Amino acid sequence: MVLQKRQLVKNWKVNKEMKYQECISVSLVSSLTISCKATFSASVDEIFLPLTNESDGEKDQMFIRRRLYTMEYDKIMEDLICMGCKLCGIPMSTEGRNVFGQSSVSLYCQKSSSRVHTLCLIYRKFMLYVWDESECIPLVVTNKSAEILFGNITAEQVYRCYRDDKVQSSNRRNSDDGTSTQTKASAGEEASDGTPLAQEENQQLNNIKQGERTDFYKIWVILLKMLLRHESNSPLKFTVNINSELSQENGRFELIGMTMPCI
Repeated sequence: MVLQKRQLVKNWKVNKEMKYQECISVSLVSSLTISCKATFSASVDEIFLPLTNESDGEKDQMFIRRRLYTMEYDKIMEDLICMGCKLCGIPMSTEGRNVFGQSSVSLYCQKSSSRVHTLCLIYRKFMLYVWDESECIPLVVTNKSAEILFGNITAEQVYRCYRDDKVQSSNRRNSDDGTSTQTKASAGEEASDGTPLAQEENQQLNNIKQGERTDFYKIWVILLKMLLRHESNSPLKFTVNINSELSQENGRFELIGMTMPCI
């Protein structure tokens, strides 16, 4: 009899379909007390990369929008992109730069049937702060949702184009220093007319059009700038998973989808 009861015990879990909520404001999303999926419209305010290994003076640098005006695009890319698992999004880092309570690298992938990590370059997990007139909340963004946020551009594509651009720039400087100096001078004269940031974006777009291949790194930088211009952007529609057991700063709201509403 005991043996029969043991045989009836299930060794698997049935996936329960999460409830779906459509909210008209960010404050309604914030007030939900159950674990569910929710959609809502909001504007992007800031991207925050919470790296636990930074000093107090460097923590302010983890606000990405502020750094866009310092022209440190390569450093922003190096902070946002790392080696990790494509499936579960966990960074394969031993430098103490893990976030959201991850103190060590996981040996097993929870999203792989074989429990083996699929290693490649991924977007590091970060916080996307979104807001409307009622409230501002942080959304956890993992590798997959970051690709959606950045127009389906993968971390691999960004880094590969960045690396190739560095090599080509180095070769051009070594081959003809005089021509390079003249080009920089003429570019400076053109930048004197109009907004410097707009001039630079136009130049980047021209470089992309004139090139033989798509430069995903320059496109990614432009998308990042456009996304964080919260004063002039229309609200976006977000879909999130809500884990009621977590606090907001520890990943209560996880981004799983984003669309641009038709105007």
